[in-house]
Amino acid sequence: MSGESGHRETGDDTQRTSAEVDQLFDLLRDPYRRLVLARLQQHGRVSVERILNERRRGDESARDLEVSLYHVHLPKLEDTGLIEYDERSGEIVDGNWPSGLDRLLATARELDAGLLPPGSETV
Repeated sequence: MSGESGHRETGDDTQRTSAEVDQLFDLLRDPYRRLVLARLQQHGRVSVERILNERRRGDESARDLEVSLYHVHLPKLEDTGLIEYDERSGEIVDGNWPSGLDRLLATARELDAGLLPPGSETV
C-alpha cells in the first residue's frame, strides 16, 4: 500500500497502539528529525552533508550539530525503521513509513511556519 507521497505503509495501521503514536510524536518533536524526514519525503534520499549544511547556524557550532545528528537523531530514526542510514556513503533513505506520517510532517511544517517569527527558518 502507498502513502500520500508513495511511501510504503503497514497494513495494520488502523490498530496502531497509543505507544506507537506517542513514539511518532516524540520523533517529530525535534526540528532536526523533522528536517531529515521532510527531505526524505521530498526526495526519497538525502545526504547527511546536505542536512548539516541546511541547519548550520551561527549560534550552534557545526561540530555540535554533527555530533547530535550522528549520535542522537539518525540512530533514533533508524531504530524505529523510518530511515536507513548508510555510513559509507553518508546517504539517508526512507524506510517503512507508517500511515499518516506524511500528514503529520505537513502539519508540523504549517505549525513551524505559523509559530516562528517572520524570516525564521522552517523545515
